Amino acid sequence: MCQHLGVDRETALSGMAAYHPDPYALSFYRLGGVHFVNALSANDIQSTRMIYRQVLSTLPRSPQRTVLLVNNRMDRGSRTRSMAELACTLSSDEVWLLGSGQDYFLRTLRRGGYRGPVTKLKSAGDADFAALPDHTLVFAAGNIAGEGKNLLARVEEEGERLVR
Repeated sequence: MCQHLGVDRETALSGMAAYHPDPYALSFYRLGGVHFVNALSANDIQSTRMIYRQVLSTLPRSPQRTVLLVNNRMDRGSRTRSMAELACTLSSDEVWLLGSGQDYFLRTLRRGGYRGPVTKLKSAGDADFAALPDHTLVFAAGNIAGEGKNLLARVEEEGERLVR
């Protein structure tokens, strides 16, 4: 392909050797009996919805419970609203909120008809994965900034990455 595009072999190989994958790209982890999907870097609700549905349809067995964990940033109010509206349409059993705008997100969820449990987390360390039953899917979405990076660092430290 590189040759076809006019890139010489040495330059192509040098570029490939220097490549560093995005550390926040879509990734999958196991935390004990819990499966964790990091979709925090999905940039829009359509991509988030597509990833969520694809994950659910490709799991070897249906999860016993699904948790939608949403991290929001203060400077992304429209995305907070969009994520809350999306959360109303997904089939999650519960929602965990992280980051800013939690009260607004909760009001939007309730106005949209979501009646499941909602947990407000002050920090990534408050996410109690150990209390979840085995075969739970935690799907993290929203935004990687702030507590999202802390959450992912914690998951990488405590969990086992399943896909590289």
